[in-house]
Amino acid sequence: VKVSTGNGWACAPGYGGDAQWDCVIDSVCASKKVLSGCSLLARCILPEVENACKYDFTSCIGEAASPGRSCQVHCKRPYEGNSTNASCPSGNTNPLRQLSWEEPNCQIACAEVADVP
Repeated sequence: VKVSTGNGWACAPGYGGDAQWDCVIDSVCASKKVLSGCSLLARCILPEVENACKYDFTSCIGEAASPGRSCQVHCKRPYEGNSTNASCPSGNTNPLRQLSWEEPNCQIACAEVADVP
């Protein structure tokens, strides 16, 4: 899906990529121009992590994982630490692209042990 910009062609809203004209040969050996290069924008998926008990991606589900958006990654209890940002690149058309993120510095927080009589 493409739209004219006055200076050429661009992908329509909701699509990303490079809109371009291509010349192809059809089934009856005639040449024709077709527009190509645009794909539907796609949300990023949650990253695969070694320790699923350590990080909380709750705020990164749904619209927050849309192209050009960002969200917060937190430490999941019983871990404590800072939060970091995760983001999906603007114009993302790859439905298998994982969110770009930095791991928060999460440390396990153990409860105090009571004295044993």
